Amino acid sequence: SKTVFSFRLYSRGLDSCCFSYHLRRIKKDLVSSYFVTDNRCTKPGVVLVTQNSYRICVDPNLSWVQGIMKYVDEKTL
Repeated sequence: SKTVFSFRLYSRGLDSCCFSYHLRRIKKDLVSSYFVTDNRCTKPGVVLVTQNSYRICVDPNLSWVQGIMKYVDEKTL
């Protein structure tokens, strides 16, 4: 899969961790899914997965990120 910005996969079973955030807004229509990074990561993060399988780390505290998460949740009900 394709990766955008700092994103690492730990081999010892941790989910991916974000080490920096994508700062620009992303159109919600481009996002097909998301997941929250493991709480043992040093920074909280949400990874947005686009329709083209790009994985983008974003700050979960931003209102536009929360809006995308809500949009994806409602779309997948």
